[in-house]
Amino acid sequence: MPNAEIFIEKFNKLDHYLEYLLGGFKGSFIEKKDRLKYNTRIKYTVKRYDDDLETINRLRNVVAHERFLDGKPIADPREDVLYKMDEIFEALARPMTVYDRRSKAATLIFSYTEPLSKALRYMKEQDFSQIVVEKGGRYSFLRREDTAVWLENMEQAGKVPSPSEVTIGELMREDVGHKCHIAKDATVYEALTFFQESDQGYPALIITESGREYERPLGVLTPMDLIDYVSIAGPPEY
Repeated sequence: MPNAEIFIEKFNKLDHYLEYLLGGFKGSFIEKKDRLKYNTRIKYTVKRYDDDLETINRLRNVVAHERFLDGKPIADPREDVLYKMDEIFEALARPMTVYDRRSKAATLIFSYTEPLSKALRYMKEQDFSQIVVEKGGRYSFLRREDTAVWLENMEQAGKVPSPSEVTIGELMREDVGHKCHIAKDATVYEALTFFQESDQGYPALIITESGREYERPLGVLTPMDLIDYVSIAGPPEY
């Protein structure tokens, strides 16, 4: 079967699935795609593949309306285009969640009353850039950067105490405006969007049941946990 015919089959399958996601909405392919940008569940996936979907739609118009030459379609999509369509369908129909991609290492939770030396030793041994700390039922990160800022401030003040004499809580930021939590059923593309656009200094996300800071962590997600699943680069040219 020519790639052109396979392409049309895959396009129709994708188009019908978009229609299903919209409860039977009968608009054009692009209208469906644009409406799904407001769907809480998959809007980040649609955003991720937005350019691909636009390109696929234009290609569909060429493939569907171009004439045949010597019994063969003039426009015959490449194999990588067909693979991309399968990838998009899978991302929409069976989205990978952040919980599925969480770091393999168990999440050790520190109390804010524990000595800083214990936290620093653990980060060095595990080669972690951050640890999860509980204070007053709220969970947040202590980062290497936080310790660097603290050391700089102590040095400027003319006193650098031993890490064993300092508690983790003394370095914790009091402001709660820095998002670092995500719901366990959020897609990897929501996390990727956070890392690319909304990161306010945290190199990781704390995964909880519904993304709230007072829920016990179920795991941690870092950019490295996504690097072999999604490409950081932009969409390819067709």
